[in-house]
Amino acid sequence: MALIKMGAWIVDVRGKIGGTVFTKGRSGAVARNKVTPVNPRTTRQSAVRAALGALSQAWRTLSQAQRDSWNAAVSSFSRTNIFGDSVNPTGKNLYVGLNTNLEKVSGTAITVPPTPAEITAPIITSMNVAVLPSIMNFVVTNTSAGQKLFIQGSPSVSAGITNISSKIALISVEPQTAGTVDIWASYVAVFGTPVVGQKIFLRVSGVNVTTGQTSTPEILSYIVSA
Repeated sequence: MALIKMGAWIVDVRGKIGGTVFTKGRSGAVARNKVTPVNPRTTRQSAVRAALGALSQAWRTLSQAQRDSWNAAVSSFSRTNIFGDSVNPTGKNLYVGLNTNLEKVSGTAITVPPTPAEITAPIITSMNVAVLPSIMNFVVTNTSAGQKLFIQGSPSVSAGITNISSKIALISVEPQTAGTVDIWASYVAVFGTPVVGQKIFLRVSGVNVTTGQTSTPEILSYIVSA
């Protein structure tokens, strides 16, 4: 499905129409043929799909009054879409999204929409990755009670790569406390040993363990050293 932004004429198009994908590049609007990637059906992907399916089923078991409360709460959880405009999620998407985050940080599932809380983004000052002696860490300078760090990463990619959205996967969930966060073992368990001379990305967010809200992620990248 494509999203079309209308003005006097069509101002912007994002998404898919038939076999054509519309997006935006550095030089402006881009249209390209849609390519369907091979679905590897990994254990990790299967687990994610099963969790989303379970939450979708749980939404159907809520009372109508509960669903109405989620639908009424969406304006308090607006987000920015691909055009940069503020939009509201649906009640179901809000319920599934917050509970998905809570499940990942071992929080308690919620059936009543929470009151939005202030989320403190982690402040990260440095990152270090080296194959010998097996180092992958970053330094957080702020502690936030009631939050955990949601750490995603990419496999080793060419040093010229800048967009890794399709490759990102959960690596680890850690307390959001000031200090050095060591994720070597967690990273290797997901992607294997990083490749010297290639680049890896980390995407680190703060997650409220009561509401499931997340901060704007910090994006880190590093060329792996020997």
